[in-house]
Amino acid sequence: IIAGVVVVVILILALWLKFTNVVQYKFAIGEQISAATGYPFVIEGDIGIKLLPLSVSIKELHLRNPAGFEARDFLYVQECRVGVKLMPLIARNFVVKDITLKDLVMNLERNSSGQANWDFDISETRLSGNQDNARSANKALIAQMILDFPFSYLKANNGSVTYFDKRGMGGGVFNLQEMELNAGPFLSPRERLKFAFTAKMNKLPIKMSGYTTESLGQILDSNWPYEVQLHFIETSPSLR
Repeated sequence: IIAGVVVVVILILALWLKFTNVVQYKFAIGEQISAATGYPFVIEGDIGIKLLPLSVSIKELHLRNPAGFEARDFLYVQECRVGVKLMPLIARNFVVKDITLKDLVMNLERNSSGQANWDFDISETRLSGNQDNARSANKALIAQMILDFPFSYLKANNGSVTYFDKRGMGGGVFNLQEMELNAGPFLSPRERLKFAFTAKMNKLPIKMSGYTTESLGQILDSNWPYEVQLHFIETSPSLR
């Protein structure tokens, strides 16, 4: 029975790979994310397939900062693992179970001019006076990509977030380490998003769980950057 299952898995993967150009997907992903954010997106690692559990692994993902910011990357992910449902592959359907971001590093920065790198509108379009159009286009692309690529769970393992504010006396720095995030299930755009989050800041543990007060569809329909309101079910004393 085990041998038969292994043979079936290999045959299904062979069938899927026969109709899949992995290199083409690699460049297509980069083009879509670059177009949506206005920032260069690069996949420096390989795209591979793991059998147990069945998943697609993408390594060394970089979302670069634009000029005028200290950190080279706005976002870096050492490995993005996309869990795939087995049976739909028989019909050549690629159905995602979950997405896991391993060793995620996010650098949030507000420079001395007051510009924030999470606004995603710092580009040549701003200089040409088309900032509003660029913001609307970016928002629509990002929202459509999320809604068109359904999955059940989003996880981040061993992540970190650093915030820099370069505006002189009013500036500051904080850093989250050992970040773990579990969000989902994302049943539909009408559902509120549930989450559980742990991290450390200044060696103090942070723990919270809860849900967003709005659904995914409502959040994506708002202005970019998206404002997310949360309801906390559980928090740690250090967070309070």
